[in-house]
Amino acid sequence: GICIDSISSSRSTNTHLFVEIGKEMPFHCTASSKILLANQSPEEIKRVISKNPLKKYTQNTITEPEKLMIHLLDIKNIGYAICNEELEEGIKAIAAPIKNMNGKTIASITITGLAKRISSNNMESLIEIVTNSALEISKKLGYQEKSILSKVNW
Repeated sequence: GICIDSISSSRSTNTHLFVEIGKEMPFHCTASSKILLANQSPEEIKRVISKNPLKKYTQNTITEPEKLMIHLLDIKNIGYAICNEELEEGIKAIAAPIKNMNGKTIASITITGLAKRISSNNMESLIEIVTNSALEISKKLGYQEKSILSKVNW
């Protein structure tokens, strides 16, 4: 994925995050790229993984294709992705997909921050903020959530 915009925290952290506007991000170790890839077809996921090396950035980076495939399937099922210090030590991120009117994932929205600020204490609330924001943007693009009943053909 490529970062198209960024809003900095009002808090001074004296930390420069890896995210830069226009910078292409590794597909296997950032929340935004993982959520985009997880929402592609299995064939496309396999193609991307087979054609690109899984470079190790930190001890948390997934570098085995089979583990990445399983991880991406989990991401697709839960509807959001987390980067747990996989690209940079001390940095975490949460991303959710933005979908168009056809339900196709076309972008993502992500919160990135210091690991000490994105902790187990506030993770659930941050996931809710990101997924709700992604859904709100998606609806403005014409996306309509399917009800549970329509998913089971009632």
